[in-house]
Amino acid sequence: MQYVKPEVVAEDLAFLQYTGGTTGVAKGAMLTHRNMLANLEQVKATYGPLLHPGKELVVTALPLYHIFALTMNCLLFIELGGQNLLITNPRDIPGLVKELAKYPFTAMTGVNTLFNALLNNKEFQQLDFSSLHLSAGGGMPVQNVVAERWVKLTGQYLLEGYGLTECARW
Repeated sequence: MQYVKPEVVAEDLAFLQYTGGTTGVAKGAMLTHRNMLANLEQVKATYGPLLHPGKELVVTALPLYHIFALTMNCLLFIELGGQNLLITNPRDIPGLVKELAKYPFTAMTGVNTLFNALLNNKEFQQLDFSSLHLSAGGGMPVQNVVAERWVKLTGQYLLEGYGLTECARW
């Protein structure tokens, strides 16, 4: 049997992206190629002016199976020719800070609890944030006190994203 390459169109299913399960059991959201391309364009329009193609190093301390990290850390930074510093265990705050100290990271995404834990770590408070120009929180609301402490320490606003997996928008 000869292989026939299928024609892929924008309305075709790209993948099932599972929700965070905040309303019960996680559900597989059917996302099309068009969903993901539209989502990528929205994120580029929002954050593109802050970023420099080919020169970015984003800290990826979130699981890529969540729509926030998939869109921001994976799709956006690949599109821009950026690099990802993958943190496999972000709950190990001392280990995370040790990795951050090695690299001049330019962007960081996370959830409120991660940013709060970092702010309460003395070694994190000593890092050089001069290359950081994008900080974004998602997956849960960013608390005002955390956002205020973040800008005071890093000099960068902690921007907050919001969305639903089902909409492929954060």
